[in-house]
This record gives sequence, C-alpha cells and structure tokens, in this order.
Amino acid sequence: MRYHAPASFDEAAALAAASQGVLRFLAGGTDVLVQMRAGMVQPDDLIDLKHIPGVGEIAATPEGGWRIGIAVPGIALGAHAGLRRDWPALRVVVMSAHG
Repeated sequence: MRYHAPASFDEAAALAAASQGVLRFLAGGTDVLVQMRAGMVQPDDLIDLKHIPGVGEIAATPEGGWRIGIAVPGIALGAHAGLRRDWPALRVVVMSAHG
C-alpha cells in the first residue's frame, strides 16, 4: 500500500488520477480503517486528506451559512455553539448518532 498525504486538493486529485488499482481516501478514517482491519479492502493507494488546510475547520460564511471541512468529526458539529444556534436539530442528530 502506498500512503499519500497531499497538501492540497489539487495534489490529491493528481494522485487519484495517477492511481492504478484500489484507491481509498482517508478523511475521518472510520470507514476505511474499519474496512481495512476487517480485511474487506486493501487499497493500493491511500490518500489522506486530513493534512489539507481547512479540512478540520468549521467556519461561518459571509452569506450567513457554514463551511464544514470534510474531516470535521461529528462530535465537533454537535459541540459547535454557532451551529447549535443556527441548526438546533443538528445537536440532537449528531449526539444520537454517537450514543
């Protein structure tokens, strides 16, 4: 298995385009790592997106919405004061998904 930690989405896309065989992306990691440990998948290339700036951030947008990075864990969504204020049901959904 070849492990890649690109510094940008452009770099990740180039790595994916060049990949031959089984490719998986790692953001939060839960699904891919569980599948690997269970022997369900053994990727030839594993592209870890967590090193790309901004993927772990929650930020308000100028338009009044939210930008949520692909590597933000569910527990952080439910704990974020601004999201809880704007989307009160989010906390209930996220918290029930985590027990």
